[in-house]
Amino acid sequence: MNNSQFFIVFTTLCAIIFLEKKMPYIGKIHVASFLHCCITAITAHYVLINDPWKFLTIYEYNMEDFPLIAQIVPYISYAFGFYDLYYGITLRKVDFIIHGTVFTTSALITDYYNAMHYSYMGLLLETSTPFFHLLHYKNPFIETAFAFTFLLYRCVFFPIMTIIYFFRTYNNIVNNEMNLEKGVIICACTLNALNIYWGSKIVKRAIRKYYPAKED
Repeated sequence: MNNSQFFIVFTTLCAIIFLEKKMPYIGKIHVASFLHCCITAITAHYVLINDPWKFLTIYEYNMEDFPLIAQIVPYISYAFGFYDLYYGITLRKVDFIIHGTVFTTSALITDYYNAMHYSYMGLLLETSTPFFHLLHYKNPFIETAFAFTFLLYRCVFFPIMTIIYFFRTYNNIVNNEMNLEKGVIICACTLNALNIYWGSKIVKRAIRKYYPAKED
């Protein structure tokens, strides 16, 4: 991490602390989390739409091959990862703690190898998170949008990207030495397991809601 990247991380952490002190919520929406997921999801889609093949094979490129904004946002997310881990610990929920740990660990690994652009494979998953924050409003459209985007991005798209990544970097992953590819695949597989766990709960809840069990 160079000085500019450290400044982005530090400034983002200060902004998160400020929001948590002065304006943690607007209505029922958690401000810091909502801003993070909107910024990262929009930027991830920008990178995807700008060059789909480049996004799908992002690990074959360098950080400098992407627009400046795409180089900045992963470090904003890097800073938010520490808050995500803290949030999981305060909730005392194992699945949230695992998510925060994977979030932070993957950021540390990719930063160490100067490959923060790899994070876009995961940041695209934030597409479902704005709808998650809006679930409090009990709107059928929001509930459907959340379930659809969660299952599509987290339980279909990301597992496919993980499988492709595994086979394209297989030789480095099975290497005895610890390296970037091995660290990324471990974090990706853990995140996939977590997403499938959450996804199964969403499907079961939807089935109970739209197809309630009939009483004898």
